Amino acid sequence: MKRANRASDLPVSNDPAALSVEEVAIATLVIAATTPPVTGTPSDLANEAVDTWRVVYPLLRTVAASHGLTLTQPVGWSAASQVLAEANARIPTETETRR
Repeated sequence: MKRANRASDLPVSNDPAALSVEEVAIATLVIAATTPPVTGTPSDLANEAVDTWRVVYPLLRTVAASHGLTLTQPVGWSAASQVLAEANARIPTETETRR
């Protein structure tokens, strides 16, 4: 991979058809919602996905920006996955949110 964005410290793809951070995040939510055992109704799953997105989205935006990226910029799976992993590490645990 070549660095398409010299401002980024991540190995971003120079392919304009590469996946964006946003696309990888959405794909990850879909995979999580459809991985057995799937419990709840489709409505429950949709509500959970939206609730998760509302927590993750601002974190994704912050982490992407810290690497000089936007959420919709084509960066490739590797860079997008790294942004997603860093954002995931910043999600407060249930215990932290109850404080």
